[in-house]
Amino acid sequence: MINDYELGYYKVNDLTFTNKAQAVLAADQLNASITWNFFDDIWTQWIESYRSTLGHISLDELYKQRALQIRDQYDYLILNYSGGSDSHNILMTFLKNNIKLDEIYVRYSTTVDQKIYRPNILDTSSSNIFSEYDFCIKPTLEYVARYYPQIKITVGDMFQGVTPDIVDDDLFLKTHHHMGAFFTLRIAAESNNILRLTNQGQRVGVMIGVDKPHCIISDNKFYMYFMDAALVPAVSLNDKTHNTELFYWSIDFPQLAFEQAWQCYQWIKTNIEHHTKIDINQWKHLHGIDRETQFLDNLLWFNDVCKEIIYTTWDYRFQTDKGRLYLPAGLDKDKFYLDHSELNAFVDRFNYQHQGLIQGIHNQDLLTSAKTFRACMSKFYYIGNLE
Repeated sequence: MINDYELGYYKVNDLTFTNKAQAVLAADQLNASITWNFFDDIWTQWIESYRSTLGHISLDELYKQRALQIRDQYDYLILNYSGGSDSHNILMTFLKNNIKLDEIYVRYSTTVDQKIYRPNILDTSSSNIFSEYDFCIKPTLEYVARYYPQIKITVGDMFQGVTPDIVDDDLFLKTHHHMGAFFTLRIAAESNNILRLTNQGQRVGVMIGVDKPHCIISDNKFYMYFMDAALVPAVSLNDKTHNTELFYWSIDFPQLAFEQAWQCYQWIKTNIEHHTKIDINQWKHLHGIDRETQFLDNLLWFNDVCKEIIYTTWDYRFQTDKGRLYLPAGLDKDKFYLDHSELNAFVDRFNYQHQGLIQGIHNQDLLTSAKTFRACMSKFYYIGNLE
């Protein structure tokens, strides 16, 4: 079973926390900084020992090996599928290599989502993000249902049965990472088969794509790093009865994350005119919202570049601009949910708890300009020189 440190831990002076809110409160009280350790020693040992092996095995082969590794660990395997390039690549890896996948789980609300948009394949702005279900996710599910009928498909409604009680007084202190109101609902929504099968004694695993490699250039050196905010989809609200498998960012298979970064490094070397987009000097001297905006611009640009480099399964399917994070700590599309009165009690209770936590923090360096917890980076892992 994954231990309490599966998403890393935080250090404030000599204190260790697995919960970010507790770490932030301690850092504020002690006027100290926070560092995040995401299995630093394991990643460091691998890259220092095996950097010379990068570039010798194709990513598709490594995806296959990782899929087989996960499959061998579980009786029942679920893929949380969003239709994006990360989870789509996982799905296609299983299908094209004839590796058994038991279930695809998709979050889509028939009680709310369907009421707030009309499918439109011509509009790729972030305001039309709900159309990804109709033109990206749904066609994939129909394809799987037709050609792989043995795979169970579950579409879960994260708003069904929502009550304010899902947000209790300890929400931020019992979960690993601070999250927004609608992130909380997404995390709470999961396949009913998890509890049913674990109660029968079966080993259940849930795969999450998480994110593409985060990369940065400093002093003409190319590095990879991890960011704690990217791991929020793997957070659990309650005691888990299953394992969450970070398909790409796993210490059980560190070669995969580093090989992805290596391929991005090779692309930057070939397209050196773009290197400034991920150079740390583009944002490290900035402050406040200017720093955050520049950093996010660079991150979103690199994510778009990445998927074309590291995923041969990406077919340029319909996708909208993901837009900005809609704060506090939500996705851009979450703002469209706020007009629905049936969600008012839940949102009000979340905001009450959130403000009670944030208002007690005096050190503004611990918060973003929008008053949410500042994301933490891991250490930087050296991939190669650009000269």
